[in-house]
Amino acid sequence: MTRQRELFPLLERLHVRTRWQVLASFVSGLVLALTFLPYAWSWLAPLPLALLFWLVARTSNSKAAFRVGFMGGLAFFALHLLWLPVSFSALFGAVIVVPMLLLPPLLGVFWGLTTALCRLTGRYTLLALPFAWVVLEFLRAQGIFGFPWGTLGYAFLPTPLIQIADLGGIYLVSLLVALTAAGLASLAQGLRWPVWTAGALLTLSLVYGLTQPLPKEPDQNVVLVQGSVNPLDKAESHSVDELRLYLELSRAGLTTGTPVDLLVWPEGASPYTLEDPEVAGEIAALGVPAVIGAPSFNPNYQNTAFGFDGEVTSSYSKIKLVPFGESFPLRQPLSFIYDPLFNAIGLPGLVGTTPGESYEPLSVNGIVAGTYICYESVFPQVARTMVQRGANLLVNISNDAWFGTTAGAEQHFQMGRVRAIETRRYLARAGNDGISAVIDPLGRVTARFPRGQRAAFFGRVALQDDLTLYVRFGDWVVWLSSLGLAALLIVSWRTPAPKGGRNV
Repeated sequence: MTRQRELFPLLERLHVRTRWQVLASFVSGLVLALTFLPYAWSWLAPLPLALLFWLVARTSNSKAAFRVGFMGGLAFFALHLLWLPVSFSALFGAVIVVPMLLLPPLLGVFWGLTTALCRLTGRYTLLALPFAWVVLEFLRAQGIFGFPWGTLGYAFLPTPLIQIADLGGIYLVSLLVALTAAGLASLAQGLRWPVWTAGALLTLSLVYGLTQPLPKEPDQNVVLVQGSVNPLDKAESHSVDELRLYLELSRAGLTTGTPVDLLVWPEGASPYTLEDPEVAGEIAALGVPAVIGAPSFNPNYQNTAFGFDGEVTSSYSKIKLVPFGESFPLRQPLSFIYDPLFNAIGLPGLVGTTPGESYEPLSVNGIVAGTYICYESVFPQVARTMVQRGANLLVNISNDAWFGTTAGAEQHFQMGRVRAIETRRYLARAGNDGISAVIDPLGRVTARFPRGQRAAFFGRVALQDDLTLYVRFGDWVVWLSSLGLAALLIVSWRTPAPKGGRNV
């Protein structure tokens, strides 16, 4: 009876502690979202992340660690991706919000599984978290459900620290963010060496970023055409008026007397394939080399970019499709779910896009344009592969009009800037309603044009041929992080934790 009286207060204290940890993790996720892209103060992200890491280290077991990680992820993605249901409900109505509500909890599960796995390392939890986080982010970007939004490395985009992306890609920057957070959390545990280590890495990265040489001076003129066509109208029907609009805007942009090396139309700008001789003839009459977004059929519909110089010189069809936007997994078996939803949003009979097969750059008038389409700009391996295959310029054609005036378009644009740093290539970006811009190999926006305006904009780029460490060796950071995490798991299983030991 005495033992029962002692046990109940203990269980009650544990229950209160668990509720406090879950609430604190939820708050840390919210604060992390408020310090993330597209905000200029996103470099503060290690602070709320440190709180989350500290909470994970203080949990009593993996089950409690999962709850802390899940609640932090749920809060972060619910706020970070708030633009998603807001923008699409404005186009399709409230019914589209229902499936989108599942995304934050799903992504929260990823965080929860990661924190639970790290808690298995016992006193090495804080050391394991940065490695595990890099592996988590890599896995989240794989397969047909790949969704890299919320990758930690983008937090350092407003600082010179982002320049280390040419060494190990965005995942190396993510590792630096997570190591900084783990160091701060260790300091709260009474350990100083982790924060000193993180400080040394930050200092080295800062010096590296501040000492990068200036890129080659631009010597090529590009014209980015922005038609600002309603995306829902484009999805419901194709109209020759769209083609005429882009032809008229292009002619207006080409009559200034300035020589043009490359004309760029955004994703799906032409409603008709350039494999049609009549359409090809209209574009050939412009008399300028071009990259044109248009459909192709092989034999089914593909989202394609055509290299054009009097005729089609090359083509690339989008491989990384937007899950549940361009690809619909198990479309036929789950037609009883898809069909009512598509009818409710006014797009009955909607079918998926057929993906392309190979990341091949476009050859146009001596320019080897690594051209990728919209969503593909947030996948580092796409631009990297095209540069490996000879691309001396990056071209991103997009249609962010679906995002409306929400933060989605800005997040998409800012993440895409890092591809220029990873590959040290100039990047020309043309969007249906924007964001159309030119980014230099340091990730600096050298020209940015008004969103929603129908016009042809001039930008200047240069062609680059050198290969960065990241282009040569790829995601070596991910594999080293995997080995580090595995080593910590093995060591923790073989070494019993000392009583009263602190987490590192």
